[in-house]
Amino acid sequence: SLTHRSLGKHDVALALAEELHDFGRAQDNKIIIAKGLLTKAYVRSAMNERQVSHELAFEAEKLASTTSDMVLRVQSTITAGQSYAEQGNYPVALVRLQSAVELAQKVENDKVPLASALNALTLFYTQVREYDKAWETLGETFEVSETLNSPGRMAIANNTEYGLAVDTQQYKRGMRALLANLELTRKIGAKRMIATTLVNLSDVNLKLHDFPTALRFAIEASAAARDANDEANEATARVNAGQAYMGMNKVAEGKKSFALGMAYFEKTGDK
Repeated sequence: SLTHRSLGKHDVALALAEELHDFGRAQDNKIIIAKGLLTKAYVRSAMNERQVSHELAFEAEKLASTTSDMVLRVQSTITAGQSYAEQGNYPVALVRLQSAVELAQKVENDKVPLASALNALTLFYTQVREYDKAWETLGETFEVSETLNSPGRMAIANNTEYGLAVDTQQYKRGMRALLANLELTRKIGAKRMIATTLVNLSDVNLKLHDFPTALRFAIEASAAARDANDEANEATARVNAGQAYMGMNKVAEGKKSFALGMAYFEKTGDK
């Protein structure tokens, strides 16, 4: 189901998540039910149905906490924490994300949950502008991620570093993280992550007023997003291309590209 979600096939992903949930209920298996609820939460989130996604996440966390599956408990606690943060309930979000890190430290023979929990906590600190804590937690995220020998986990950590670097106006550092990421995501063939990285590269070059480079990455991002069936990234790439054209005094091309990108966000109600 998560594969379908990352390919943008939400209807298929949702049907598979429902199937997993129903199978868990038929087996009276709390672990499978909680996994089904979590998967449904992720798909609803990808469909921009935030409130439904949050309710499913909270239900999954509650159920998972009654099981002995530590990896599931970490994942559901992270997701609940992120849901509280999306609701603007930062004190509860922080408690959840810190307890996810503590739970993950108890997982034996698997450091992936700890890398996930530390990454989520870094993103939270970045969101609430506690940058010193964010950099410190990011350092721990990289330490754990490097021991996993996983290009995917390193790509996630790089993305987080990019967000934090941009928020603290360290654009060159952000660009280094993204270029490292582009290499990693191409190596593992993660189409949606490639598109996101290219969009971010166009973004950071816009901030540096390097409009030709921003345009080149935006055009690459648009093609990569189409290949990944990722409409949101394609629209963002068009908006970025529009801004780059305008920065190069190509106003007609700029307006056209910008309008094409914005049309998607107006249609989905996402600004």
